[in-house]
Amino acid sequence: MAAQIDTAAAERGSNSAKAEVNVTPFIDVMLVLLIVFMVAAPLATIAVPIDLSNTGPERVQALPPVFVSLQDNGTIYVGDQAGGEVAANWSSFVAVVEQKTGGDRNRQVLIRADEKVPYAAVMRLMDDLHRRGYRNKMLVTEDVVG
Repeated sequence: MAAQIDTAAAERGSNSAKAEVNVTPFIDVMLVLLIVFMVAAPLATIAVPIDLSNTGPERVQALPPVFVSLQDNGTIYVGDQAGGEVAANWSSFVAVVEQKTGGDRNRQVLIRADEKVPYAAVMRLMDDLHRRGYRNKMLVTEDVVG
């Protein structure tokens, strides 16, 4: 905007100008920077060649999951469909999980807990399994109808 001259002050004999900030250059600079970044962003991506050839379907034998059930009294039951469940405590449940999974760290571990079990206990159980290398963990939930 241009400077404005106060007409009342001009009639009194003193010319005073009101200064206002001109934001037009700022907007021009921001638009130029926007265009530069819009052009430069696609050029900054890194292309990594990956061979995704499919050699055929692999036959993976799916093993049944191992269930870990945490009770509110601190008892932990570890079992699978074929071998039944084994009761354990906090110091021995990882060894029982390793025995039930056969040492296979990629085997699916399903974790069940009663609603009375504290959240911290469930997180402790998941953390212990994670530190031992079991990454394929899932929480089992129950659908509530109504």
